[in-house]
Amino acid sequence: MHIPVVKFILLVSVLVDITPPIPGFTVDGLDLAEDISFSSETATKSVSWDNFTDPESGIDRYQVSMYKNNEKVKTFASTTETNFTDHSVSMDHEDKIMFEVETFNRAGLSISQKTDGYTIDHTPPNLVFIQDNVQRKQYQIDDGLLNLQWEFHDSESGIKEYRYSVFQSIHGLKRRFWPITSNYISILQTLGSPFRNVNITKPLLLGATYTVHVTAINEAKLSTSHESNGVTVDSTPPLMEKVGFTKIQCFFK
Repeated sequence: MHIPVVKFILLVSVLVDITPPIPGFTVDGLDLAEDISFSSETATKSVSWDNFTDPESGIDRYQVSMYKNNEKVKTFASTTETNFTDHSVSMDHEDKIMFEVETFNRAGLSISQKTDGYTIDHTPPNLVFIQDNVQRKQYQIDDGLLNLQWEFHDSESGIKEYRYSVFQSIHGLKRRFWPITSNYISILQTLGSPFRNVNITKPLLLGATYTVHVTAINEAKLSTSHESNGVTVDSTPPLMEKVGFTKIQCFFK
């Protein structure tokens, strides 16, 4: 008896992908909404990316390389995550750090994209001056106005924010005078001069000393704090308690 042989042919479809992935965007740091420009870290560094796509074969993996001062110093193992943090390479003051993310699709094709980089700043801001009134005097007559002025300098990353509080001292007691409802007032800096001039119009207590405490924060998130010497309110003239006369005898010949 003849048994017929049935042959099956398996057809496998192969999708041909000859195009690299479509680039997305890459930022320095872990926050996709904030591409950092400065950092105070000595070893920790991060990069994040998103929106890399490939409509034919899909995204397979990513590979991250690090540049320090425009020189590639390390290429790390591949990852399927969309962010990367490294602690193995140390960073010195004023180093320029940059990342390159290479994205591979499942066909083995890739595209590379670099971040714009950021600068390492290991020094906090420096105080230029801080004073309690325009005249830079220890006493003032005005009992209704404090004219506070200060300036800090940061040559590497610049000043990002000032935080200040005003204190009142009298009879050995010191308390926060301004602001009343919070610990400090924040002033975000814009491009330009880091000099600040703040006027506080409030009744001042006769005989009280007022000081301003200022914290300056640079773009690398390092801070330094200083307090002024203080100004004492004296709006009354001296009191004349006694006038004396001396009897002078004159003898003439």
